[in-house]
Amino acid sequence: MLKVRKTAVSIMETNCYIITDEQSGECAVVDPGDKSPVLCEVIEAIQPGMLKFILLTHGHYDHIGYVEELAAKTGAEVVIGKRDKDFLSMPKLNLSAYKNTLIKFDIEAKAVSQDDVILLGETEIKVLELPGHTGGGVGYLADGKLFCGDTLFKGSMGRTDFPTSDENEIFCSLKKLSMLPDATKVYCGHGENTTIGDEKQRNGFMQYAVAKY
Repeated sequence: MLKVRKTAVSIMETNCYIITDEQSGECAVVDPGDKSPVLCEVIEAIQPGMLKFILLTHGHYDHIGYVEELAAKTGAEVVIGKRDKDFLSMPKLNLSAYKNTLIKFDIEAKAVSQDDVILLGETEIKVLELPGHTGGGVGYLADGKLFCGDTLFKGSMGRTDFPTSDENEIFCSLKKLSMLPDATKVYCGHGENTTIGDEKQRNGFMQYAVAKY
């Protein structure tokens, strides 16, 4: 079983998730977009060596801001979609070039693709390629839970007016997500949690993707 703790970080209110395999106690952090007191408190409570992964759904600055410091502090392996790997070192791609603080990391990261599996203790985390908001956006699916970044929101979807964004790709990604079981719980990059079933019933963007793609 996978335990999930959610905390919002940065002025963008980005959702960061700390996920724990309850059998082994091994942990991962999804999208540590910024350092916050609550996140630091949670990280400090994790036993040394038990934070195994930093899982990134995509490479925008508000999802990666705390990555370098957290990786250096814990030794956790950084994981990102193959097509978004360059975002870690390119401020114009990660959009920090247009903010006050440039993000340009020189760190090792594991690039993942569709159907790759990450083992967190006894939990298998499957990678889903979800391009559209960025070219290399990915989701992480495990134990009936999906961490999808900014691809799908409750009642909405991610923007497609950024470098490497593509409207057709995000609709294809929404169509892919619509094929997951209705009970799948969706942990979005911003805002409230939802389920695939609720979005199929109420989200016009997903309904359009199902009908047209």
